Amino acid sequence: MFSIIFIIGFPGNIISISVYVLKMRPWRTSIIILLNLAITDLMHLSSLPFLVYNYVNQEHWTLGDFMCKLIRIVFHFNLYGSILFLTCFSIFRYIVIVHPMKFHSIHKRRWAVIACAAVWVIALIEVLPMVIFMRDIQDTVACMDFAVSLERYNVRWYNACLTTIGFALPLLVVTLCYTCINCSLANGPYTDDVQKKKAVGLLSFFWWCFMFVFFLYIFLELFVLKHDYTM
Repeated sequence: MFSIIFIIGFPGNIISISVYVLKMRPWRTSIIILLNLAITDLMHLSSLPFLVYNYVNQEHWTLGDFMCKLIRIVFHFNLYGSILFLTCFSIFRYIVIVHPMKFHSIHKRRWAVIACAAVWVIALIEVLPMVIFMRDIQDTVACMDFAVSLERYNVRWYNACLTTIGFALPLLVVTLCYTCINCSLANGPYTDDVQKKKAVGLLSFFWWCFMFVFFLYIFLELFVLKHDYTM
C-alpha cells in the first residue's frame, strides 16, 4: 500500500509544486497554503520508501539508529502537517465565502504566510514529545513505531492526545467549515444559478477528497502499529 501511495503521490506533488511556483502568479492566499500542503505531502511521501524497505526486509533495519528515528519523525511530522494545512485551507475558504465583507483583509498574502508559519510550528509542537520519547529507544534493529517500542503510560496518553488534536479536531473543523459553506451557497441569492450549483458540487468534491486524506491517516497509523505489534 505504501508503494502505491508513493508511486502516485510523489510525482503528483512534484507536478503540483512546479505548477504553483512557475505558473500560478501572482500568488493568492489559497495558492500559498496549497503550495505548503504539497511540500509537506512530498516530505511525508519521501519517508515511505524507507518504511517499505523495512517491511520488505522483514523488520531488519540496516540504515542505522539515526535514520530509523529520523524517518519515523519525518513520517509523523508531515502527516500531521498535511492534515493541519488541509484544515487551514478549509478555514480560509469558509471565511472567504461565508464572511467575505467582514474579513475582506484575509485576501492579503501576509495572512496566508502567517497561517502557514503557524501550521509548521504547531506540527512541530505536536511531534516534539515524540522526539523526546524516541531518545530512549535503544534497539532500532527492527525500527518499529515509537508507540510500540516504548511501553509507557505517558506515551499512551500522548498518543490519545495526538489523535484527538491532530486528527479528530481538524476533522470536526473541516466538516463544519464545508457544511457552513454549502449552506451559505445553497441559501444565498440566485440559488438556481448554474455556477452556484457547480460551486456546491466542487466543494463537495473537495470535502470528500479531504475525508480521504483524513481517513488515510487512520489507515496509516493502524497499519504501522498493527504491523509492528505482530513482529
